Amino acid sequence: MTHPNTTRLSSRLRLLCGLALLIGLCALTGGLTRPAHALTKLKVTTCSSDAQLQAEVAQANTDNASDVITFACSGDIKLSSTLKITGSMILDGSGQSVTLDGGDSLQILYVNNGVTFTLKALTIAHGVRALNADRTSAGGGLDNDGGTVTISNSTFSGNSASYGGGLENGYGTVSISNSTFSGNSAPGPAPAASGGGLDNFGGTVSISNSTFSGNSAFYGGGLSNLGGPLSISNSTFSGNSASYGGGGLSNGGTLSISNSTFSGNSASGGGQQRWHAEHQQQHLLRQLRFRRRRPLKQWWRTDDQQQHLLRQLG
Repeated sequence: MTHPNTTRLSSRLRLLCGLALLIGLCALTGGLTRPAHALTKLKVTTCSSDAQLQAEVAQANTDNASDVITFACSGDIKLSSTLKITGSMILDGSGQSVTLDGGDSLQILYVNNGVTFTLKALTIAHGVRALNADRTSAGGGLDNDGGTVTISNSTFSGNSASYGGGLENGYGTVSISNSTFSGNSAPGPAPAASGGGLDNFGGTVSISNSTFSGNSAFYGGGLSNLGGPLSISNSTFSGNSASYGGGGLSNGGTLSISNSTFSGNSASGGGQQRWHAEHQQQHLLRQLRFRRRRPLKQWWRTDDQQQHLLRQLG
């Protein structure tokens, strides 16, 4: 006959062994738990189609960890659909010669609200944003819809949209350096089509060591700024044109220009950068009527802005 104390001891021993085994399994499982996703380096090795690039962008969107996508090939990548940036990432063409080509039929890049996106050493060409229900469009080359975008050593060429043929910045932040915007257009049919090279609507833009040339629009052939701070330094605006006002630049916000050149720009109603307060106010009303973005707070200080612009342009 087994002694009761022996039975209880055996039961306790089995219980302790079971607990030890459970603790060990938990520790092992915890050790195998996948850590939070870290930055990943992705590489595009085929430039003959956009299949691999689209896949890498999709992966970087999923990771949302500032993945770096580089290129091990050169070429003109014809896009089959817009590259939609919904997660933070870096697209870097350094060391190669890569063009992202919209084929005059689709927008090239769209950056979502709250995303951080960096574009390095790439050419964005022949992007066209299709008209929406209001018969307007924004950002043929790139539409930044409230994200933070940094562009360096890149070229935007031959892109088109009602607003921001090359680039539209809506309530976001854009920093451009050592880059070229050329031959982009904002032809309409919107009655206030603006910003052939770049259109800033309520966001923040800084431009340095860059060139805007041969761009065209109804307002602001080279650049249109409406309701946001804009700073330009060590840059050149030349040969841009506008059907109505601001061949080189149309400004309706806070403007700072230093060590920059404006030459050979033309407009039927506003020269290179001439400021007409009443025209700009009409421009604002048209813009607000035809745009469908988040509400914009706008403060008009026309006298101060006129004087500031005249001082900057000498």
